Amino acid sequence: MTARVATDSMYRNSVYYMQRRNLELEKVNEQYNTGKKYQSAADSPSNFASTMRLEHDIAMYEQYTTNSGYALDNLTLEETSLSTINEVLDRANVLLQSGVNGSYSGTELNSISQELKEIQKQIYDLINTKTATGESIFSGGLSDIDAYLRLDNGTYKCQADCSQRFVQASSSAKIAVSDSAKNFFEHVETARSISVEETGGLTFSYSDYQSFESFYNRNYHTDDPSKNEYTLTKIGTEYAVTDYNGNEVAKFATGAKNFNFNGLNFNLENFNLDSIPENTPTPFFNLATATNDNVLNTIGEAIDAIDDYNNGDKTRSEVNNILSQTQVSIRNTQLSVNTTMTSIGARQNTLDNIINANCEISDVKKEAKATISEVDLYEVTTDLTKTQTYLQMAMTSFNYVTGTSLFDYIH
Repeated sequence: MTARVATDSMYRNSVYYMQRRNLELEKVNEQYNTGKKYQSAADSPSNFASTMRLEHDIAMYEQYTTNSGYALDNLTLEETSLSTINEVLDRANVLLQSGVNGSYSGTELNSISQELKEIQKQIYDLINTKTATGESIFSGGLSDIDAYLRLDNGTYKCQADCSQRFVQASSSAKIAVSDSAKNFFEHVETARSISVEETGGLTFSYSDYQSFESFYNRNYHTDDPSKNEYTLTKIGTEYAVTDYNGNEVAKFATGAKNFNFNGLNFNLENFNLDSIPENTPTPFFNLATATNDNVLNTIGEAIDAIDDYNNGDKTRSEVNNILSQTQVSIRNTQLSVNTTMTSIGARQNTLDNIINANCEISDVKKEAKATISEVDLYEVTTDLTKTQTYLQMAMTSFNYVTGTSLFDYIH
């Protein structure tokens, strides 16, 4: 007995296999063209979710790289600006040292004043440096305003706040991309000094400023200004200098023309020592109030002092004192600037390490994503060839079925 196959059943099976091979070919062809294993979550929910998570992580690390690049650009600009300020201040210091030279004439001092004015302008421009997008790098958190403003009276006012701007350089690291001039440029110690009665005829100069500064720091009282007063008392043929407690700190003979004291040289020629009563403490000098200011203003004071000297409003000794004090302000400013540059360098090193770490982590995530979601080109090419072969076989089978009749099965 011979089995008979229903023609319509063969037809349906042939159509089914041909459609199935068509779908498989379409899927493999899409994998080949896109390089992706899964085109939708339905293909593999868990792998598709993992791929989406990894894509999010990779995009996040790309943003970290962008942030880090922005931070490095800002810090490099800061470093360049501060380095240039240091160089300009070096030149100002040389000029001030020359100005203290007693052999310089008024004309030579005027040349120094003119160059100091140009240096002042250059520092003003550098401290107001902006990024390519117009952000002021030394204004703290106030990026839309200049760090310093020149007032009508010729002085310079700090507009920066004390904060910094930060960028997210990694999942756990925020890096400061700005520094506030108010922290490293404004609150800089000016030269410490003394004050004397202007009408008393007593003048002074610094014979050794470091010695005086050390004396000042040891003895200055912030709580009670009266404790900063030193008095002069005539005792026989000598004059005694005493502090606020009446302790004798120095003495000199009644006929002395000069008196050296802790780095200070007092000129007594025009000071009426005979007016000092016997055994009665008389005000001699005070430790002047400690102040902080920016170097733009202290350079401005040096410029004004030279101009006043040329106009006859200041003595050469007074000018020399101001020029010497300006050098101290420059020294302290450079120390502060160098400290800030050290901080910038540390942040740059940190950013370099973070960028390298971020790149390595990103590469690992890209590799993991590729393993999960991307096809192997050799494998998918082989699958495409096999699927095309299977489809060709299905089509051949379909053509065979549609070309047969009942008589083909009758033997």
